Amino acid sequence: MVDLFSLASGNTSSSSQSDILVEAYKQTQQSTINTLDQKRADLEKRSVFYTSLNSRISSLVSTLDKFQADGAEDKFVTRSVSNSDPSVISVSADGDAIIGLNTVKVNRLATNDVLITERQNLSDEFGISGSKSFTLEVEDRSFDVSVDFDGTETVEEALRKITDAVNDLEYEDEDGDNQNITLSASLIKDTNTTGRITFTSKEAGSLNQIKITSGDNDLMKELGLNTIVAGNNDKRTLSSGGGAGYLKKDITDLDSNVTINGIEVTRSSNSLDDVLPGLSISLLKPQSEEDQAVTMQTEVGTDKVEDFIQPLLDNINNILSYLSQDKTLLRSESAPNTLFYQLRSLYSEKVEGIDDADPQYLSGIGIKFDNQKLYIDDAETLTDLLKEDPTKVSNLFLGENGIVNKLDNMFADMQGSDGLILSKTRSLQDRITLNKQKVTDTEERISRQADALRRQYEDMLEVYYNAESQYSQFMSYTS
Repeated sequence: MVDLFSLASGNTSSSSQSDILVEAYKQTQQSTINTLDQKRADLEKRSVFYTSLNSRISSLVSTLDKFQADGAEDKFVTRSVSNSDPSVISVSADGDAIIGLNTVKVNRLATNDVLITERQNLSDEFGISGSKSFTLEVEDRSFDVSVDFDGTETVEEALRKITDAVNDLEYEDEDGDNQNITLSASLIKDTNTTGRITFTSKEAGSLNQIKITSGDNDLMKELGLNTIVAGNNDKRTLSSGGGAGYLKKDITDLDSNVTINGIEVTRSSNSLDDVLPGLSISLLKPQSEEDQAVTMQTEVGTDKVEDFIQPLLDNINNILSYLSQDKTLLRSESAPNTLFYQLRSLYSEKVEGIDDADPQYLSGIGIKFDNQKLYIDDAETLTDLLKEDPTKVSNLFLGENGIVNKLDNMFADMQGSDGLILSKTRSLQDRITLNKQKVTDTEERISRQADALRRQYEDMLEVYYNAESQYSQFMSYTS
């Protein structure tokens, strides 16, 4: 206890003495503030804990949504395919692909149809005047091309007018939107003085062949296309030298040609997605007769199934790891503690409603639980089950009593604005606010008491100084 008279008899000023006394009193009250601060720190720690837990649960629930989406069972029916020469073909597989080996020999790629006009001297007079038209047909669509000539154009100027008129053509699709014509016209200067027009289909194959079904006789004759129109494209004229005609005379040469497992296949495209079930083949380059056929090996797509399952396991592991970081806090919070042991039990808990001959535990499909983590340990077991019957794996997750529904039920009362976690977080925040107010009130009370003590001390000190002065005077009279 502070000796007031000792302070008074010292050399310190009365102001410093009162400050020391007030500070000494405040120190005796600091434990009350420290207790409140420690309580707030604990509340804040719990609030952060629940906020972080909620974030991890939200991530897991988002993953569950993928398992609960339409067609989720198809994610377990997967195939992967490899090919011996990716420079010749690229290939992908879906769940309908048949496991096994296929061979592909690419004899010819599908090409775009090209129609070429007659070679002409570009500086010559074109010699046609008036509005001239012709009709192009491509991909079963007809396009009327109309060009106005004033009779003064050179061949180059006239050919430019024709190409511009063709490239400006549009058609209305089934949605009512305007689309550009599915062919392109270009003026090609094949020498320094001559040129010709090429009409090129934008898509490959015989289905996209180019036809001129009608046209002004003078214009067609000037372009060298009159015989093509006259024959109505039943017989294609091959362009040779400076003559008009098609780059490919035989229309079947526009189609791709491959030999698959010894069977010749033609398509009006370089994408073959209707030849082998579940396989989409893109042709990249033709092979010579001496080249070996490309082999395609189709197998169970275990990697794709693992990629689908692994995020779910990762999210479970993330929550388990987080919950196990603070055992003291976990033991004091009943809901997280229950969740921790429910998640751990997923591995050892039997999934009801599955045939006895099928896997009823996660371990049955090659998943292991070790060091608070679930992970795929035996890909061979998983592959064998997927090959035998993918539902043996999917039922474990997607069945009525499967892992996904178990997890969904675990978190049903935790999420949402009225869920346990947000309710708990709000309660903690309210308690933190009350704690802060209590600290403020306590500090103000201590300050008031300290001020009262200061005044009391200073009053006592003043009495002491007066008594001391009177004593000094008395002694001076008696000496």
